[in-house]
Amino acid sequence: MGLNNLTNEVKGHNSWERGLKTTDEIIQFYDAKVITITEPTIIININRTYKRFMTEKELYDVTRASWKIGANRRKVVKYAIASYRRLVREIYEIEKWYPIGNRWEFTGKVADDSIRNKYLNQSLANYTMKGNPIRYTF
Repeated sequence: MGLNNLTNEVKGHNSWERGLKTTDEIIQFYDAKVITITEPTIIININRTYKRFMTEKELYDVTRASWKIGANRRKVVKYAIASYRRLVREIYEIEKWYPIGNRWEFTGKVADDSIRNKYLNQSLANYTMKGNPIRYTF
């Protein structure tokens, strides 16, 4: 039948920890290594907007907009990490920031393999993000 064919609106309580998962999701959840990020990066928590089976474009769109970020920080950050449940879902190289009202969005591209191989599907357990959907690593 396939997981992406299920139509339940509510996945259930604690479904991320104990719910139905693909083999890849199980491996990512239990085998993720805790990382320390060495590049100037903004970690963006997308827990509220992430959906299983998102397209690459959907993931990019929910990650890149709309954030409160000061001018000094916009100048420094080189990468943006899409974080879901403390796992790195994707890494983007930021090319430019644009204002949207009193917030900002970036344009960019998926980071080079040298960066993705270091961080993709790894654990962000070293980075607490209580109360704020973004965190900086510089």
